[in-house]
Amino acid sequence: MSCAPTTKLTAVWRDETLQDKKVEKIFVMGMLPDKSSRELLENEFVEGLKARGIDAVASYPVLSFETLADKETVKSAVEVYNRDVILSARQIETKSVQRLITTLTYRSCVYVDWPGYPQPCIMDLVPVTTALTDTYLVMETDLYDAKTEKLLWKAQAEVWVIEHDPELIKSFVKAMLDRLSQEKVI
Repeated sequence: MSCAPTTKLTAVWRDETLQDKKVEKIFVMGMLPDKSSRELLENEFVEGLKARGIDAVASYPVLSFETLADKETVKSAVEVYNRDVILSARQIETKSVQRLITTLTYRSCVYVDWPGYPQPCIMDLVPVTTALTDTYLVMETDLYDAKTEKLLWKAQAEVWVIEHDPELIKSFVKAMLDRLSQEKVI
């Protein structure tokens, strides 16, 4: 299971004028209420961006979760760090999908009475159907121009909840950064 992909992009939008803009300095905002998940999300983005040659900083050292909703506070932090782009990532929905799995299992021994022979035990396979519920987090990632507040890039992804949170976050961040690189945004 740990090798299974946990993140699937479901929608991507890009401003056509983005090709004229060179993304150099990014302010990363993980809009998750859980402090440790937020820090991990932002740190993963910052590390991944830096590995791709982009100057990035996390917001959590200077902004609390509650202040992320205050536009003026965010603008001040972006100015202090001299950032040209804001990357925000947030969970917008949790959804559950039920699926049925059918497996074959052996039924208990059935003894058959055949005159003159020892009683053999006959085992046969029978189908057993089990209902499973898969949980998905629907995540949204936005890239904004820090000066004009213009939306430059947006993506939604479904993250299949099969592993511990650190692995989910790493899978999500990798998928987002790979797509941003593929589209030559970073």
